[in-house]
Amino acid sequence: MTTAPEPTEAEAAAARPLKTPLLSAQQQAEMVTQRTAALAATKRLMFWLKLVMLSGISLIIFGHYLWVGAKLPETMGVQGIIIVALCCALGLILSLPTKIYLTLLLMQYENEHQAIAQHNQAQNGTSGQSKVRPTSSGQQ
Repeated sequence: MTTAPEPTEAEAAAARPLKTPLLSAQQQAEMVTQRTAALAATKRLMFWLKLVMLSGISLIIFGHYLWVGAKLPETMGVQGIIIVALCCALGLILSLPTKIYLTLLLMQYENEHQAIAQHNQAQNGTSGQSKVRPTSSGQQ
């Protein structure tokens, strides 16, 4: 028997009602809707970043194939060199979002890690700072 996949932390947070006593139920529902829309926009952005990134890497590989495998510069001369250079240059330009994508993944990982740490602190009842100060070896 298969079960539905577990929602990610961001999806679960977007679906949770806010714990703000000053807002009405309608205002809380609007805020949840806004968070859900922001999550959907982020997913679309990530899709397009992946698509552009993979297109760029594919163009780089294709340019390398034209240079080494098909020996295009030898058969076409200067025009072959220009075609290979254009493929590689466009591939490099399109692969620039790789840095953005990896940065967003790192930020998401850090946010999830902080949320888990805060959740664990709340369950343990600690404030995150130790109340006992260690003494150095010279002091007693």
